[in-house]
Amino acid sequence: MSVAEPIVARNGVPQTRKYARQLRSSEPYEDLYRRLQFLEDVGDNRARLCGITACRNGDGASTTAINLALFASQVAQRPVLLVDANLRRPFVHRALRLKPGAGVAGILHGGVPVADVIQQSSIDNLSVIPAGAKATGQHRAYRSDCLHQALGMVEDEFEMIVLDLPAADDFGTFAVNPARLDGLVMVVAARRTPTALARRVKRRLQQIDARLLGVVLTHWQ
Repeated sequence: MSVAEPIVARNGVPQTRKYARQLRSSEPYEDLYRRLQFLEDVGDNRARLCGITACRNGDGASTTAINLALFASQVAQRPVLLVDANLRRPFVHRALRLKPGAGVAGILHGGVPVADVIQQSSIDNLSVIPAGAKATGQHRAYRSDCLHQALGMVEDEFEMIVLDLPAADDFGTFAVNPARLDGLVMVVAARRTPTALARRVKRRLQQIDARLLGVVLTHWQ
């Protein structure tokens, strides 16, 4: 599917007073959210733990993750959790004007309880775990299920958990095992992402038993 002009732009910050109007004009995000609620091959037919990745940096994964979580929180009228699991290129806290705090890095390296790193955003029903103040520069591979276990402790509190993941061509920096998620959505930039790269990334996701739920096309206008 294709997505419309993003509500949150990478070079900007959200304007909270405009959210309602923007949400009403963002049918593609509503479509994406609703599609993730009716999946035949996923647990209770909903992707409650959903990762957003891209073929390469700059394709729009962070924008898609933020807007999906924001839209889900407004449509479902239940709490939604957005997790910035892109430790190399953290962006969520800046986009939503939050402090980085301990974040995901604190869970992985400091044993910080997950309840202590969740922040409430200025948007109703939208909570956030930023990447963390010590996230930038964390490039090593993560082999434990530490983050997945932490999210499992709060999963029942949220309608959906959306993870903003690194580009899929850099699996070594993933803070969570993609195969442990309900599924992944892959972001592809129109006229920018080489077809060969998209196919290669798809094969790699399949090789690690990640469940690819679909593809979102950005920059198509």
